[in-house]
Amino acid sequence: MNERIVRLPSNRTGRDFILGDLHGTTDLLRVLMEHVTFDPDKDRLFSVGDLIDRGEDCPGGLALLLEPWFHAVLGNHEDMLMDYLLPLARQKYPMGSSNGLPGHAFLFNGGETWFEHYRMSGEVKGRLESLPLLIVVGEGADRFHIVHADLVRNLLDPVGGTVSLPWETSGSAPTGSGKGNRPEVLFFTDADIDAGLPWEETRYIPGVDTFGTVV
Repeated sequence: MNERIVRLPSNRTGRDFILGDLHGTTDLLRVLMEHVTFDPDKDRLFSVGDLIDRGEDCPGGLALLLEPWFHAVLGNHEDMLMDYLLPLARQKYPMGSSNGLPGHAFLFNGGETWFEHYRMSGEVKGRLESLPLLIVVGEGADRFHIVHADLVRNLLDPVGGTVSLPWETSGSAPTGSGKGNRPEVLFFTDADIDAGLPWEETRYIPGVDTFGTVV
């Protein structure tokens, strides 16, 4: 069983909503939730990650991880945050700085402006560490998938060895059939839709991919 994949049943009593990159704009999210009369007892909110950085309420974005109706996958900004907390020798995203001191991609992307005033609770840190790379919801015709950037082949292979992060370039592009690599409906962000990638035969709506099947 791949622990980076979470499977959830279809919502038979309420509605499911999909949230793009939040980036600390939790006030706007609350307005939208009120607009659709979000019911936390019945409805669910799925997130493609990137809850933090750039916005004014990044701690509020992380606090959503504690809500039972909120389900998120790991975004690259959460990945950078967790990497920043590691010892320097183990970091994946170190960067140089103008003052000669060790820098980091998390600080470069705006983390320093809010993280220095925020003390992360052990519960939030635990939720961050356990965020999946892929959420599969429902079965059959009702099934859809949540991922931050795109799927990589060994993410869907429970015995495929090291799990690659979806925003890291890895291996070859999906084949035309997409079998084993692309789901029926995929909600995502950060994929370079405008890059003219060689396996894109047509334009997709940014954030929704309906090409291929998982077998």
